[in-house]
Amino acid sequence: MFDIDSSLIIDAMNFYKAIGYTPFKVPLIVDNESSGKTKPDGREDLRHLHGVYVASAEQSFIDLIIKGNIKKGKYCAITPCYRDEPVLDQTHLNIFLKIELVSIGIRHDIIYDAFSFMSKFSECKIINTEVGQDIEVNNIEVGSYGKHVINGIPICYGTGLAEPRFSYAVSKK
Repeated sequence: MFDIDSSLIIDAMNFYKAIGYTPFKVPLIVDNESSGKTKPDGREDLRHLHGVYVASAEQSFIDLIIKGNIKKGKYCAITPCYRDEPVLDQTHLNIFLKIELVSIGIRHDIIYDAFSFMSKFSECKIINTEVGQDIEVNNIEVGSYGKHVINGIPICYGTGLAEPRFSYAVSKK
């Protein structure tokens, strides 16, 4: 139930690389500004002596944009994600592993790339939310997708794969 399928993560990275995403080295620890751009109100950061552990590589990419350390393009990265979850269960963990997809400075509907990968394993559906869109598998949200403008630069972001949530959702047939 709480196992991370590393072969699935490798398959996902290979899939995203094959369709034009560039794997990118991203920070695990960011400053308060980068963390705060996506952190829900009332949630606590997991702090390190040098900053805040990322809740998603989305924050890592925001940090790179703010510091001017990344160019326009489509990227992916794998990070552990640290979350202050109000309720812990099979799909809500304090720590998990995630592939984040971003397009920086170009319009690209990332959700369809993730949908193409995830639908190889299970029936998926796209749901509209208040802030963007989600992909669900067996009525479990397995990815969230949206857009930001950071320092005047448009970015699209979303989940390429989150483990073990995706494997758990697929097992619920």
